[in-house]
Amino acid sequence: MSVPAGFSMTDVVVLVGNPAPGSRTCTVAKVVAEGLAPDAPGAVTVVELAEHGAALLASEDEAVFRAQQVVAGARLLVVASPVYKASFTGVLKLFLEGLEPTALESTVVVPVVVSASSAHGALADLQLRIVLQAVGGLLPVPSFLLEEHHFDHLPQYVGAWRQRFGPVVGAVLDGLRPEEATAR
Repeated sequence: MSVPAGFSMTDVVVLVGNPAPGSRTCTVAKVVAEGLAPDAPGAVTVVELAEHGAALLASEDEAVFRAQQVVAGARLLVVASPVYKASFTGVLKLFLEGLEPTALESTVVVPVVVSASSAHGALADLQLRIVLQAVGGLLPVPSFLLEEHHFDHLPQYVGAWRQRFGPVVGAVLDGLRPEEATAR
């Protein structure tokens, strides 16, 4: 899949809900995002919630507000979380709860879930997709789910997933009217 017409790589944002910075979850999410837009690898904006810590609880924190603006301004948003206690992380939930109900209404969202087992990954994915839809996200394809023991084969898993679902993501991005993306 190539980058759709009128699609700028600055429009690709990775939101990482791992409470530890520089995590494998972040690595997986960046590889997925770059796989969806291979014509401009490395041009992905990354928002790591670990960098915000307790500020996620503050209703008026400027850095969190800027992060929310970056996320809400994305055309393609890759949202990544490890599985903790059979769900996506609390820091990600806090952040998403701070978004307006229509914040992602013109945003194509691809969830990424990293888990120890397929059962926990599927459960966390279901919960995450519901919350992303509650803030208006467009989720046209299945999430990218990766079990931790497959991390060493990440490029192959992303390649197979992208080959199957990348064209759908590209078609939805192409189908969104450019004025919708600029009106936000």
